[in-house]
Amino acid sequence: MPATKRRIEPHPAFAALFRDARAALPGRDAPALGRLREASFGRFTELGLPATKAEEWKYTDIAKLANVPMGLAPAVDIRLDDVSAHFAGGPTARRLIFVNGHLRPQLSHARGLPPCVTVRGLDEVLAAEPERVAAAIGTPAGVERSFTALNAAFSGSGAWIELADGVALEEPVQLLFLTVGQPTAVMTHPRCVVRLGRGSALHLIETHATLGEGHGLTNLVTQLELGAGAKLTHDRLQRLGIKLYVRRVF
Repeated sequence: MPATKRRIEPHPAFAALFRDARAALPGRDAPALGRLREASFGRFTELGLPATKAEEWKYTDIAKLANVPMGLAPAVDIRLDDVSAHFAGGPTARRLIFVNGHLRPQLSHARGLPPCVTVRGLDEVLAAEPERVAAAIGTPAGVERSFTALNAAFSGSGAWIELADGVALEEPVQLLFLTVGQPTAVMTHPRCVVRLGRGSALHLIETHATLGEGHGLTNLVTQLELGAGAKLTHDRLQRLGIKLYVRRVF
């Protein structure tokens, strides 16, 4: 079957948005990250959006939902009551809370962890070590899929979690993604990097919820790197309204 039958040409709005937004994306002063974003968007354009002729998408006409003009979701304020309704993992859980794809440090809680455990926002790592983030998200698997390449082009927020060898973290870690409905279609591209050393253990809770109505695309990519004998328990809870959620794990 010709490849053209399995792809859909991306709407021109994607290129216009990338052209306008790339100068303001985190890590913009790091040459390696800039090159990665350019190459990733080029790969997205080349791959296009998957059509129903592609095996993984044969039952989902993704173009009707995703191949439309969208902006990047804006940062918005939110009440603690709206957030706490979606807490999971119990009172000792550590949490990173994202609203419209933007980390909210004032609502998050990742303090009190041992020094051999890292739970940080990706934007923080981008600011301090942009080349390290570029090396992580620029893996070959990251450009094999259309939406994964799109994520690499736009990604600026998400989570960076690392456990040293032999560390079993007793407290769960919750990543809570809240999308607040907007008048126009918007999208977010969180990237979560999880690295567990040999013999380490982590309980990760991933929660997605919407507040209000709107057309939204959450294009989440999670990278898992597990050392020998490491154990990851990964729970995912979706409480979504009218929005599109694309998730890729590799």
